[in-house]
Amino acid sequence: SDMILTDDNFCSIVAAVEKGRTIYAGIQKFVAFIMSVHIAEVMQIFFCIIAGIPVMRTPLQILFLILVTDLPPSIALGMEPGESTILQDKPRPKDEPVVLM
Repeated sequence: SDMILTDDNFCSIVAAVEKGRTIYAGIQKFVAFIMSVHIAEVMQIFFCIIAGIPVMRTPLQILFLILVTDLPPSIALGMEPGESTILQDKPRPKDEPVVLM
């Protein structure tokens, strides 16, 4: 089944749907943030490989940059409370991608 009810309270269902939509919105924000931040690094590495020049950053430097620059904003996006009008939005289709282009 898609949902298991542990009590007969309709408020539990509403709270679960609200929490699920908040989590999904947080995932969308996180993925959009990560993709926008790392596109420059990917382009730089791709350019270096195509041009035949050495890659400008070592893997350890890339990991350090990810740890220092991405972790705090990512945690903040994950801990952000949901919008107050999230339950007024229409349900999303099941085949909708996480990141809308």
